Amino acid sequence: MADATQQAYTPSATSGVAVPSIADMGFGKPRHFDFEEELHYRFWNPMYYYKALNQHRMRLNLSNPGQFEYLNKEIKGTMLSNFTFEGGRADLAKILSPNFQVMHTFQLGLPGGNPSLFEFGGVYADERTMMHGKMDSDFNMMARFNHALSKNLQLKSQAQLMASDSQSMLQLES
Repeated sequence: MADATQQAYTPSATSGVAVPSIADMGFGKPRHFDFEEELHYRFWNPMYYYKALNQHRMRLNLSNPGQFEYLNKEIKGTMLSNFTFEGGRADLAKILSPNFQVMHTFQLGLPGGNPSLFEFGGVYADERTMMHGKMDSDFNMMARFNHALSKNLQLKSQAQLMASDSQSMLQLES
């Protein structure tokens, strides 16, 4: 029994005290796994899940879906509530330069349903700056401004000025 403990512990060069090795402390993966131990090891190891998801993602070979911030816009564009209304709608856009365009939206609704509406909007965008704003016939204004100060720092602002003050807001991010 004394020989087994002497083999498991090696004396430290500085203090002369027996110090267990990393393998003796049980930090490494055990040499022999049965099925139940393997499941337990995988269940409690977060890196196993990360590696499994990453391998699954690589097998699918999907392209980059884009930034998380634009997910809400994509979802709204696929919902039927944006396209189902009674009346008529016309969207007109004019590109005035490679960086600037204007848009007009006319919506004619029935008296009991969606009201008639006119919106005017403009977009300016270049490599570092994006400005987007629109105002409707009820003088409700929505505006966004994004500017990249550097590769890792971006300023973002979003404003909404509504006819009723309870819905107006300003949001700033960096």
